[in-house]
Amino acid sequence: MFPLPKKGSEYVEAKLLGEGVSDILIRHEGDVIRITKLNCKDGDDPRDLVNIPVSQILIDDHTQRNLDPGKIERMRRAGRAENGTDEAVLWELFETPTIAQRDDDRWVAIEGQHRIQLLREEHPDSRITCTVAPGGKMSEARIAYLIQLLRKPHTPYERYEQRLVDGEPYAVAVNAALEEVGLYASPRTVLTAPGTTQIGAVSVLDLLARRAGSPAEGQRVLAQTLSVMSRAFAGQAGVWQASLLRAVGEIILRNEDKVDLRRLYDKLQASTANEWVSVAQHRRFNTQAFEVIAREIIDAYNKPASYSRPISWQ
Repeated sequence: MFPLPKKGSEYVEAKLLGEGVSDILIRHEGDVIRITKLNCKDGDDPRDLVNIPVSQILIDDHTQRNLDPGKIERMRRAGRAENGTDEAVLWELFETPTIAQRDDDRWVAIEGQHRIQLLREEHPDSRITCTVAPGGKMSEARIAYLIQLLRKPHTPYERYEQRLVDGEPYAVAVNAALEEVGLYASPRTVLTAPGTTQIGAVSVLDLLARRAGSPAEGQRVLAQTLSVMSRAFAGQAGVWQASLLRAVGEIILRNEDKVDLRRLYDKLQASTANEWVSVAQHRRFNTQAFEVIAREIIDAYNKPASYSRPISWQ
């Protein structure tokens, strides 16, 4: 590293990395430290990096979508929960934002505005490292739009797999319940083959496990739900449709102290899986499909009226 002459308020340093490697120029532009690669070869990443006070980054809703206070609060809660302290910024998940420098030298957020805003609220005097969008080819708004358009979110199955590998207790409970009944999760969301042992509705499994209150209880409720459905609809198509799975799981969750699983199995097998699902086609506005199916199953379970241990939706 060797110094180059000062130029106004700018102080420049450079590092020669060797033949065939882009040299690095480090400029101190006021409070901003900017790293530029010189003599980039074809295929080299041409973007600069800057380390900048977070207070100097403009968030412009003409470039990005409007800030979502709810999202910022969720990030804050998640950071504190993961850190186990009052620290809301979780740097392990703090991807480098993308910013651009305007003609008037102001810096504006292109991608990552919620991360930037969280940092501004929690640590207003902090500094952050950002990637600088190359200028000249695209507008700020178009860069922001394309970043979001081309970013593919993880599917529920991919999130489940990542949590399972990490040993997250509810994902482990879901996996254990599936193995107990001889089933497994699938990345495919629509599975209609008769007798399939694959379940694509992993988000429903996760929801039911969490509603049970603990991973152990979640595993037990899921195993009961999956076992009853496997037996009632053996060899049928459409067994693991999300709405039907949620309906049966909710019935067991809400009536744990009185539901007779054998009676539930008998009532379920009186119709096919697809017939149970079809009752939700004419549901009332703002009523979810799984609730309509569950209430229909409960009505069948409680017949005849003389049955002494009825179950309910409440």
